[in-house]
Amino acid sequence: MDAKSRIPARVVVMAATASASMLMVLGCALDKDGGQPGKTFGRIGGHSGEILEPKRCLLKVAILSRPFGDPAINEVVWKAADEQIIPPKDRRAWEVNGLRVGRIIGELPMELEAIMRDTTSHQKVSPSNFFVESGEPTLINISDPVEQASLLLNRDNRVFGNDYKDVSGYFRATAQHEGPNNVSLRLVPEIHYGPIQRTFQTVPNAAPIGPQEFKINHGQQEDTIRELTTSLTLQAGQIAVIGCRPEQKRGLGTFFFTQSVAHSDQRTEKLILIWASRNLQGMGPNDHASKAADRPSFFKRLVGPAPVEG
Repeated sequence: MDAKSRIPARVVVMAATASASMLMVLGCALDKDGGQPGKTFGRIGGHSGEILEPKRCLLKVAILSRPFGDPAINEVVWKAADEQIIPPKDRRAWEVNGLRVGRIIGELPMELEAIMRDTTSHQKVSPSNFFVESGEPTLINISDPVEQASLLLNRDNRVFGNDYKDVSGYFRATAQHEGPNNVSLRLVPEIHYGPIQRTFQTVPNAAPIGPQEFKINHGQQEDTIRELTTSLTLQAGQIAVIGCRPEQKRGLGTFFFTQSVAHSDQRTEKLILIWASRNLQGMGPNDHASKAADRPSFFKRLVGPAPVEG
């Protein structure tokens, strides 16, 4: 083999050696970040990524039961609650049906806080927690079932009388994120009545074309009083208050919130207190503006401190 034929061979060998060296250097560079993909995404995106949680709301519901006409839940609470928080039309519709709703900003009145602190067996208040997805409805059972009830309902300024069997009262509460820190609370009264029945409900399909699916529900018939739907906005520490106007006999409020005591001529009356808070992730940087120090002291004792990111 002459000199001309040997020169290309050396060139090929040198080129191959240089390529192998470049691959080794590149391989070392890749290995440094191979176990840390977050750094790679950080360099590409210009900032580190954040884990976004689903939007959720925590509802803490306390139902106070007192002797009928107790001033604490008929007078004191409504001096502290702002009933103007809901639109006049909604407020009027609730009023003619014997219902009332308002919002308390700050601490509970001392009389109500004393009731909340009472630990005797017959007066102890045990709040219930509902941790739900934002926009997911929750049923709050307010009245115990009764065998039969005759109710007068004012629907769009027209009075109807209905007889129900095996009937109980509920509020369907839907909590939803509103703005950077608030919770919007939507309230709809419902009457559940009659025997428990089996029904079939369609399940929405994710695919546009596919077999229709059904789920089996066991429950009573439901009379949702949509004319009384109303909403109010709560900040952390604020309290929604729902009660009745006991002077209206046979009204929806009296049925929902009053009850006869067994083997007695006495009656009891109830009041609903609802606190609302939300997880601090899932909405963006403004979510972190909510601070535990903004919560009144009693709310912090009842609900606990605001979530803190790790």
